[in-house]
Amino acid sequence: MIRYLQNFPSSRLRRNRQSKWIRNLVSENSLSVNDLIWPVFICDGINIKEEVISMPGVYRYSIDRLNEVTDQALGNKLNLIALFPNTPNEKKDKNGSEALNEDNLVCKALKKIKDQSLNLGIMCDVALDPYTSHGHDGIIKNNKIVSNGGRVIAVTSYGKNVETSLKVCYANVEKITFEKKEFRKDIGKDLITKK
Repeated sequence: MIRYLQNFPSSRLRRNRQSKWIRNLVSENSLSVNDLIWPVFICDGINIKEEVISMPGVYRYSIDRLNEVTDQALGNKLNLIALFPNTPNEKKDKNGSEALNEDNLVCKALKKIKDQSLNLGIMCDVALDPYTSHGHDGIIKNNKIVSNGGRVIAVTSYGKNVETSLKVCYANVEKITFEKKEFRKDIGKDLITKK
């Protein structure tokens, strides 16, 4: 046996941990501001900055107030923001047609930010759910939700108790059709068996 290994694991060689520079060099992970993406929620209207009720401290901004967002992003040395629209209900339909409108919220926000020639990346969500009246990232054909595959779809329901809610939920799951569909059949099982 090689002499320096005979006391392993009680004696471990840690030469690469003696100095900070070498620890930084060989560390597995490092997280910096360069790795962060700021999700920015946008809405229709003028001079709007409204808190998202389900996310305290997070706001929706109207297009005219996006300068506040870009200034703050650049001030914090962020490289990228991601835009998420809050499409008005009257512009939603079962096919998500508003996604194709060249004057929708995302397109207007992109134009406003790009016109400033900032050194800031912009990411856009290409999902349909912000534009569909049913809220799914797919379209409905023959009263069934159609997906393009590779999707995770959450189906929820309300009921007077867990059993009723599960029945409604799984009935709705059966309406979703796409090739190789898989879904869990054990959700809520523990709650029902504890009765």
